[in-house]
Amino acid sequence: MAGLFLAGGLAAGSAAGFTAPTNLVPSYSALVIGINDYAKAGPGSWESLQAARHDAEAIADLLETSYGFKVQRLMDGQATRAAVIAALDDIASRGPEEAVLIYYAGHGYFDEALGEGFWILADARREAGGR
Repeated sequence: MAGLFLAGGLAAGSAAGFTAPTNLVPSYSALVIGINDYAKAGPGSWESLQAARHDAEAIADLLETSYGFKVQRLMDGQATRAAVIAALDDIASRGPEEAVLIYYAGHGYFDEALGEGFWILADARREAGGR
C-alpha cells in the first residue's frame, strides 16, 4: 500500500480565515517511509514485502535529484512507531512556507469496525496477547 499526502504549501487567497503571505518562497521537504522487513518485530509480525522499500527509495531519489526536495528517509527497521511520530511532530511544527510531501510504502490495515485505515510500521505485531 502506498500513498501520498501533501501538507503546507502556499496559495493566494484565504482558507478558514488564513491568508498566506505571497512574498514567501516555499521550501520543499519530504518524509519517505518504505518497509519490506517486518520480521524484526518478532513472533506474530507481518509478512515481509518485496518492493516497498525499493519504491520508496526511488521516490526519495527522484524528489532529491529532480525536484530539489530535502528528504528524510525511514526505511525498514528505522520506520518504528516512535521514529514516525517524531518525524510527524517535526513536520507539524513547521511554518506555512514549508511544503511537505509524505510517502508511505508498506503494509496497511483497514479496521472496518472503526472505519479507519492504518499504516503498519516496522515494529508492529499482527497480534498482541493472542488478539
